[in-house]
Parts: sequence; structure tokens; C-alpha cells
Amino acid sequence: MKARVTWCLALGLAAVTTVAACSPGGKGQAQQTPGGNTSTGSSTTTANGSPSSAPKVATPLNATTFVNNPCSALASADVAGLRVTNPISKPSNTHPGCGWTGETGGSEGIDWNTDNTNGLSDLYAKSSTIAYWQPIRVDGYPAAYGDAIQDSRPQGDCVLNVAVNDHLYFSSSFNNPANPGPSCDMAKQAASDVLKNLKGSGGS
Repeated sequence: MKARVTWCLALGLAAVTTVAACSPGGKGQAQQTPGGNTSTGSSTTTANGSPSSAPKVATPLNATTFVNNPCSALASADVAGLRVTNPISKPSNTHPGCGWTGETGGSEGIDWNTDNTNGLSDLYAKSSTIAYWQPIRVDGYPAAYGDAIQDSRPQGDCVLNVAVNDHLYFSSSFNNPANPGPSCDMAKQAASDVLKNLKGSGGS
């Protein structure tokens, strides 16, 4: 599992960007839905013309349970639905996250970005430095495709960042070099599963 949009480790970003991204912070929550509405009601934009802050989360979720136990974010049936063959889950030892790696087929990672105290808005503010940037919504919660390191989608590596509240977002990264086409769809499916499980765990 890769540590996705963990800005202290992102290569090639300007020093000022890294410092801003790596400031100490707490835990938070976010929301998102399918669609392309990225309006924030603010006239401030980044260098690439994107809004400098994420849309507000209408129904905030408390993700403390999954931040403390990251491998509980996806059930075994969820991972099977992602076509990860014979998955083995492994928690990250550097940040709140978990990866599901199969013997063959794809792999999925869920990482909780607890250092960014303004949640997905911290990512929006850096959008002009990100290798690719595509705001969407996942099940009504603000989100954006984007990886701080490089655009590896042609190689089957896709990253989707989803807010659960205005102070916390998670990254869903799917990787399958043998079948790169569906990777972004798989990352979105996994993100939807996390939101479903979060609501079912009493995180609202």
C-alpha cells in the first residue's frame, strides 16, 4: 500500500507546499457524492483555476473507529467486489491506513489523512501542484481524483480523496497494472464502500 497524498512524503513539491501540508493537526470527518458540482461559494481560486477550498460536507461523519482500526474500513465482501484475489490486509505502520493486496489482480489502499486539519480543503489549496486533479462527489460527499507524486493512471494506479467531514478525508488508491482501465472506478467503488460502512458503524 502506498501512503497517498501524505504530503510530507510527496516528491517534487515546493518546500513551502510541503511545510504547509505537514503542519501538525487533529482528526476530522468528511462527505461526498457522485457528480461534478465543485462550487464552494468562494471567489478564491488556485493557480489552475480550481476553488481554493472544498465544498462543505452536508452530513459530517465521525471516522474515529476507522482511523483507530483502519483495516475495518472495508469488509471482506467489499474487497472481493474489487476483484482483489485472495486479499491479505496489512495496516500501515507509519500512518492510519490499511492495504489489501491480492496474490493476483489488483490491490487497494485506504489512508486517513489526519495531518490536514482543514480536511479536503487543504488538498484543494494545493491542487495546482498535484499531478492530476478531478473533483467529483461520492455518494453525496466531496471528493477529487488526484495524486501528489505523479499521474500513474495509465499504469493502473488511481487515487481518489474523499471528505467525511470538513476536517478529515481519506484516500482510496487502487492499483492493477495488468488491467489499468477500471482502476479509477475501483477506487471510487472502494470509497463508496468505506462511506457505507462508516454510516453503518454509527459514525454519523
